Formats: sequence, C-alpha cells, structure tokens
Amino acid sequence: MDIYFIRHGETRCNTTKIIQGNDDVLTEKGMAQATTLAKRLKKLDIDSIYTSPLPRAFDTARIIADTIGIDPIILDALKEKQNPSSLVGLPSKDEKVLQANAERRKHYENDPNWCFEDEEGFMQLKNRSLTALSHLEGLEEKNEQKKVLVVTHGAILRYMLACMIYKDKLDRSLLDPIFKVFQLHNTGITHCTFGTDDESKPKRWRVINWNDVTHLEDSLENNSNPND
Repeated sequence: MDIYFIRHGETRCNTTKIIQGNDDVLTEKGMAQATTLAKRLKKLDIDSIYTSPLPRAFDTARIIADTIGIDPIILDALKEKQNPSSLVGLPSKDEKVLQANAERRKHYENDPNWCFEDEEGFMQLKNRSLTALSHLEGLEEKNEQKKVLVVTHGAILRYMLACMIYKDKLDRSLLDPIFKVFQLHNTGITHCTFGTDDESKPKRWRVINWNDVTHLEDSLENNSNPND
C-alpha cells in the first residue's frame, strides 16, 4: 500500500511565526498551494483521503478532494499537537514562550509524561501517532486501499515517522534528531509504503520520498516551522 502524507498549505501563523492554536487557517497562498498540489495528485489514482479535523488541514484536503473527486474522511489522530493555551497567539521569541521552552527542557528527558500546562506531552503524542499508523496499517490488512492520501501537520507527521522506525520503543532522545533533520514545507509530499514483498517476512513501513515539493517550483521560500 502506498501512503502519501501531505503537510497542509501555508497559514497565517506560518508566516508570522506565532504559536498556533487549532483555529489557524490557510492564507491565499496556502489555498493556491493546495490547488497546485491537487492537480499533481490527480494523476495518482488515489483511493481515499484521510485528514486532520483542524481547519488548515481539512481545507487543504477539501481543495484536493474537489479536484480528484473523493470525499475526505476525518481521522482525529492526525491533528496537530495541542500547544499550551497560554502561549497561543504569542510570537515564538516572546519571553513567555522562551521560558516555557526552558521549563520543558528541564523535564522532558526525565519524565516522558510531563506536560507544560495543558499542552499534549511526549507520551500523548507518541500514543496518538501509533494509533494513526495502526489505522492506516489496518487498511492494508483488509486490502481495501492501494493508494491513500493523508493530510496532516508538521509535528505529528514527524512523530509518525519516528514511530515507523522505533515503534513503541520511541523515547524523547530518539525523537529529537528526527525534528532537527527532517524539515517539511507546506504541501510537501512524503511518500511511504506499508507491506512486504515476501510473505515470509513481516510487513513494515518504508519512506520512499520525503518532503517532495517539485509542484511548488520556485515557491520554496514557504515556512517550515516544525510546530504546526
């Protein structure tokens, strides 16, 4: 089974570098990116579209769906991580945000269940990522889908990548390099497969292509903020 993970189009918070809430929406450029992406995806004969319920991802999925003629299916496990309510709307360099980041660093390595205020912490995001992957794996097991499109967000997609590699053995120290190395542009395509060519061997995830943005041509200046 081929799975095409898509990061949503550009949003207001992507361009202004402020901490996102759940209600951030696509800019005009973000909608244009999704339209351009949809034209490319139309050639792939996609069987189904799964999307995060958050507006920036759902609207990206809707634009794609209108072009390829498939209704998107909402999967809550694909939504972006929940940022602390007290920080939403603040610039990423605000002193309150910097203090929160310092507080996180004190706790993360020693307590994977720790959360800053009402944010989603490491264990919550790890478990949600495993749930999302399990759902997709189930589609392959049922042999229902051959090509699946998944519209989601930058941070949770990197969590899912880490879970593809480490499964339930993922810990915070293994996650950090994933976030530092694997950056994502808006509407970047990450092509993965799940399955096996040899029935005597277990099925597994493979990453075929990461953050393919050739459809954007010269528009690669778009933001790659990992917290969106």
